[in-house]
This record gives sequence, C-alpha cells and structure tokens, in this order.
Amino acid sequence: MEATNKKIVKDSTYVGSALILTVVLTSLLAIIGVLFVMSSRVDKMATSAISDTKELGLAVDTVVAKISRLLVQDIPGVDPARPNEEYYDYPDVNNPWLASLEPYDAGGGSFFWQQISDVYGVLVPAA
Repeated sequence: MEATNKKIVKDSTYVGSALILTVVLTSLLAIIGVLFVMSSRVDKMATSAISDTKELGLAVDTVVAKISRLLVQDIPGVDPARPNEEYYDYPDVNNPWLASLEPYDAGGGSFFWQQISDVYGVLVPAA
C-alpha cells in the first residue's frame, strides 16, 4: 500500500513539474515576442523621425535656394531684360520677397505690416 502511494505521489510530482515548465516557457516566448514587436516599433519610429527631419531640411534648402536666386536676380545689371533696375532694396511691388522690418501704427493700438515676404507669389493682394 505504501509503495503504491509513493508511486502515485512520485508520478503526480513529475506531471506538475512538466506543466509548470510548459507555462514558464510559454510565458518566456510571449515576453520575447512582445519585446521583438516593441523593438520593431521603436525602429519604425526612429526611421520615421529621420525621414521627417530630412524632408524638413530639404524644404528649408528649397526656400533658401529660391531666396538666393531672387537675390542674385535683384542685383542691378545682372538681368539684361531689365536695364532700368533700381539700386536699392525696399519692400515694394517690385520686391515681393522682401518684408517690412517693423509694423506701422495704424492708430488705436493697431499695428499692421506693410508687406510680408511672398517668395512663391501666393499672397497676391486682393483687388
């Protein structure tokens, strides 16, 4: 009787150990899977941030190149199609890319800019 009881206790101990081992290994695999997914998301976010930074840098370079080209064209005598160019730079109709340095006082505490930069010609004044 005692030998039978010992055998039952001994067999049930091994079955429980296998079950615990299975649960632990499954949990470890789940943790490793979650870590893999999280690391791939972090890599994706880092790549996206680098891409956005490069796009912003290219946008800034485009605007700087456009302004540089306009500055070169604004030098008197460079463009033979415009022989009567002015020798001054002032924010006016001929220089839409220039902006006023200071706002003017319209009275009553209201301040307005006489001209703001219009590099691409999209801020056409209303007629």
